[in-house]
Amino acid sequence: MASARRLRRTSIAAAIACTALLLVSGCAGAVAEEEPSPTCTESETPTPEAQAYPMRDLGPSPPPVPLTAEQTEQLRLQWRDDAWNTVQFRFPTAVRPDVPFKGYVAEVNRIEVLSACYKSAGLPLDYGKNSSGKIVSVGTETKTEAEAVSAYACQAAHPVKPTPPPSPEQLGYIYDYLVEFLAPCYEANGITNPPPPSRDDFVAKWPNQGWYPTSGNAPPDAVRDDALDAACPPTP
Repeated sequence: MASARRLRRTSIAAAIACTALLLVSGCAGAVAEEEPSPTCTESETPTPEAQAYPMRDLGPSPPPVPLTAEQTEQLRLQWRDDAWNTVQFRFPTAVRPDVPFKGYVAEVNRIEVLSACYKSAGLPLDYGKNSSGKIVSVGTETKTEAEAVSAYACQAAHPVKPTPPPSPEQLGYIYDYLVEFLAPCYEANGITNPPPPSRDDFVAKWPNQGWYPTSGNAPPDAVRDDALDAACPPTP
């Protein structure tokens, strides 16, 4: 009898140890002599995919019409006026400072130059990042009149060089891309957009044409968005 009790205790202890091992490994299951031990398998999160869409060859994009030096300066001054009007709309009693123009910023130094100016003025920095976490823009949030004036001074001193508006030929090329590829590509992925205007209206009313295909208003999802952008590039 003693031997039988010891045998039963040994069998029970072995079963408890086996169950504990299965629990630790994340796969608990019933233990029976005639059944094999359960096997653990990790579930994989499926990678979002996007449906591609055929695109006819539109040829090269028409080149932009370069601005003259006088046109570039007019656009720079117009931008300054517009930026100050935005400040004065928020703070009607604000006094416009006389800000010297210190040169245009380029892609290689824009973030560095503006960050330094904002910091020197005691303004908070607001960095924009892409889906990979790389900083691609810098801005600042202003709450007081003094902060708004300081932010304007930084932006007026270090503006981005004006670029020429798209020519009618370029706008027609963009329209063809949007109508023949981007909107149908989005539709192939379950995203519908309103019907487009005529090509002539799109060109004549730009940038107030009131139509441009979008990928929808879904919450941001970096992996899904990257897959959709790869299948349906938003620009030609």
